[in-house]
Amino acid sequence: ANRVLYETITCKDEASAYPAALFKKYPDERFKTIDPANLDMYKSSEYAFIYDVTLDDVQSNFYNHYIPTSKCLDGTLRNPVYDNGRICSADSLRIVCTDVDFTLIKWGYSIGKITIHEVMAAHKDYLPAHVLNFLLDLYENKTKYKNVDGMESIYMNSKALLNSLFGCCCTNTIRATVEYDDAGIWHEGMATDEVIRKKLEEERKNKNLLFAYSTGVWCTAYNRERLMEKIYGFNNGNDLNLDVDAVYYDTDSIFMRNAEKYEKSFEEANKLVDADILSACIARGIDFNRTRPCDPDG
Repeated sequence: ANRVLYETITCKDEASAYPAALFKKYPDERFKTIDPANLDMYKSSEYAFIYDVTLDDVQSNFYNHYIPTSKCLDGTLRNPVYDNGRICSADSLRIVCTDVDFTLIKWGYSIGKITIHEVMAAHKDYLPAHVLNFLLDLYENKTKYKNVDGMESIYMNSKALLNSLFGCCCTNTIRATVEYDDAGIWHEGMATDEVIRKKLEEERKNKNLLFAYSTGVWCTAYNRERLMEKIYGFNNGNDLNLDVDAVYYDTDSIFMRNAEKYEKSFEEANKLVDADILSACIARGIDFNRTRPCDPDG
């Protein structure tokens, strides 16, 4: 912040990050509240979890911080130290998060005490084959028709559809009504518990929905995980992390100094992505080679 870096800065960008993350496992049933004491009965490879937790004596282990201030429940933050909208440290905070986020929080911070107020669980599995095949159709068109004369329309349409699939996941259908009265004034209706319950039941009966909202929630969580794995250095087998050299990152890209130090880490990260996608392809009977379309240069 407020510095010009005159050294060499390299950017690493993940190709089609959200579509790639859609090849991981997602909640495929309603969440139900479970006893935190029984968490060991649920395999993390088969279930997704939502945690409502209070964290006391929170102190970051890294230069780069994970917990967003905006996600801490109102009135629960005590004596926070901020870093551009994220928490460096705090005496106490309460947050509701996915299991993916909870793992990253526990990795990125030293926490004196964790109090679990509620845990919800849902079975998870890969998305249906027709969804993944549609993703691959779009990805192939986007890849092989880029900058090809005469194919601009197919390229742009496929790219737009591929990007909008994530938007389908994250569209919040439970919104307050807006009414226009006789006096020409707009009024926003109250999203009361009764209104929310009614809308939820309507949505559960809606046969036109492509994804559950939780698909969008976990898709972004998985992408944060892939990003922070590189910055925090776990899963690369050599404890090398980008923490001290990462100068900026956002969603699917990292700007860094000393990029040559981390080439092996990025190679290992790509292998992990390949392994995730291969598992999904095997589970859904999809040819893994479909995930490797050629660009116009072959």
